[in-house]
Amino acid sequence: MLQEIMRNAVHTSPMSCPFPSRMEISIPSRGTTTYVHHFAHTTWPDHTAPSSSLATVALLKLARITSSGNPIVVHCSAGIGRTATFVGIDYAVQRINQDANTSMVDVLKSLRDQRLHAIQSPIQYVFLHLCIVEDGVINNEGRVRKFFDMYTHMLTKYLSTYKKR
Repeated sequence: MLQEIMRNAVHTSPMSCPFPSRMEISIPSRGTTTYVHHFAHTTWPDHTAPSSSLATVALLKLARITSSGNPIVVHCSAGIGRTATFVGIDYAVQRINQDANTSMVDVLKSLRDQRLHAIQSPIQYVFLHLCIVEDGVINNEGRVRKFFDMYTHMLTKYLSTYKKR
């Protein structure tokens, strides 16, 4: 079966570019063709979180628009840190939009019911909150600025501890 699958790059972008490459995947014996948009978030270090939420939120919004309601597949090396955090951002935003009193602990429990150890570090959990703020679910400028400043401080402290291991 794998030998039958043909991949043709219809449009590609360098991996450092957040914009998608578009691939045509076809199985000649079945006469089927699928188009896949591939995005790469190359600035997200393993086991931690990016210093800014802007690229992550922009990538999520781009994936939502490009998918046109079709399923979105997300992956990293193990699927529990970066992947779960990225999926968690979208999931939390949807839950909060449905119910403003959504508990983030319940969101995390639900994610972990679906993927053991989802969101593997405290800084990824805080980053999830930062992205929710960035995505516009919470819109209170004074509190938001304070939260961004606290995140920057926490990330710096976390990275200095993480690098010592």
